[in-house]
Amino acid sequence: MTTGADGAPPHRHQLSHEVFYVLGGTMLFRLGDDLTTVGQGGLVVVPPGLLHVFGAAGGEVADVFVVLSPGIERFGYFEQLAAISRGEAEFDSLIPEQDRYDVHFVDLPDWRSAPSR
Repeated sequence: MTTGADGAPPHRHQLSHEVFYVLGGTMLFRLGDDLTTVGQGGLVVVPPGLLHVFGAAGGEVADVFVVLSPGIERFGYFEQLAAISRGEAEFDSLIPEQDRYDVHFVDLPDWRSAPSR
């Protein structure tokens, strides 16, 4: 991930666990209402149903290995994300595909800010 870049928009998976292993750099995760910074060698396990979002920490680059289990065919999802990043498609084109790819988006515009308690 490039300096300070966001990963996927805020979302949850109903069927899959998602595991992140930080290979290099530093990442910021929001897991439910908690913000946490994870550096190289850190591991984050996200259970089904938990709202999450992630990105390279501010001013940092990050390299991450991500595993979803059980595996769900998501090749088309990542192709669509690439088209969106190139400006060839709109994000809204993924909305009808949420059940198909088990990626259920949540509106959370400023995810890098901790919620007030």
